[in-house]
Amino acid sequence: MWKNKGRSKRKNYYKKFTKETKDKSQMVCYECKKPRHFKSECSSLEKEKEKKKKNTFFKKKKGLMEIMDDLDLSSSEEEDEEANICLVEKKTTNHLQTSYQELLSNSSSLSIGYKDLKKNFSKLSKEFDALHKETDLLKKENGSLKEEKDKNLSSVNTLEVNKKLQEEVIDLRQSLAKFVNGSKNLRKILKHEIHL
Repeated sequence: MWKNKGRSKRKNYYKKFTKETKDKSQMVCYECKKPRHFKSECSSLEKEKEKKKKNTFFKKKKGLMEIMDDLDLSSSEEEDEEANICLVEKKTTNHLQTSYQELLSNSSSLSIGYKDLKKNFSKLSKEFDALHKETDLLKKENGSLKEEKDKNLSSVNTLEVNKKLQEEVIDLRQSLAKFVNGSKNLRKILKHEIHL
């Protein structure tokens, strides 16, 4: 019972695996880097194999022909060929030396430029860090100043309310004083009328 269960899981895995690989749009050849085939199916690899087979056949023929030609060549022709080969090698070595020298000079100038850029980068990163810290401090200071401003505004508002209340008190005192004076005057008038 358990064995069959394991087999069905393997079959499902195999089905999933074959379904995934059947999608040829996702396959990429490691030889030519083109999609939709594997290295074993690569046409460029097969062409190279055919060329190698042909080349080995022609190499065997060329080898026999060269042996025949070598026997026919005289020693003076061989010396001329060696001299030509030496001249070509000398020219190529001179060319290689000059190109190598150019590469060395270019690499040294590039390395100097890289060092300068690296120094500038480190300076700029330090400046950036300093400016970042400064902006953080300024943000904190700005927040505390806003809080202080709000406190000051509330105290200014209380002062204004206090002033208005003082003015009302003064007005009330004046009206009370007028009322008191009026009542005194009324009493005086009433006393005079009673005495009359």
